[in-house]
Amino acid sequence: MPKGAAKNTTFSTNEEDIFYKEITENIKEVADNRKELSENRKELSENRKELSENKIEYIERRKEIFILEKKLDEIRENINDLVGMKDDAKRVEDLLRPLCNQREKDIERTKVEEKKLAAQRDLEECINDLKSGRIVLSSPDCVAPSPSILKAVIQDDNKYFYQK
Repeated sequence: MPKGAAKNTTFSTNEEDIFYKEITENIKEVADNRKELSENRKELSENRKELSENKIEYIERRKEIFILEKKLDEIRENINDLVGMKDDAKRVEDLLRPLCNQREKDIERTKVEEKKLAAQRDLEECINDLKSGRIVLSSPDCVAPSPSILKAVIQDDNKYFYQK
């Protein structure tokens, strides 16, 4: 007999019934397995679809996160710029403070110098009036100046001016 050929065997009716039942059960089992396989394929398809949607959502979220991170970096950079500007303003303030103080001193010095110059002019006028004889020392409006007034010492930055 050739290899793989089925032997012609005879079975009893009882054995045939058992084989028939086994074959029927196997066919039902195969049908159930096919049905389960079909359901599993549907579920797999749904899972793949859901996975694809989740990937799209994930990509969108990553884009949103990237945009927010970029904005956060800009905010951090702006904060650093503001801190730098604050430090610069403090340095400018520190540089301006002596200048302002010097300006105030210069203004005060100018006022003092103006008063000295006015006093000097008044003294010169008085001396000239006395020399020219326009003022009579005996008049009630004129009081004779003391020698210290006639010879005034005006001091400015360690320089001395003598009025005669």
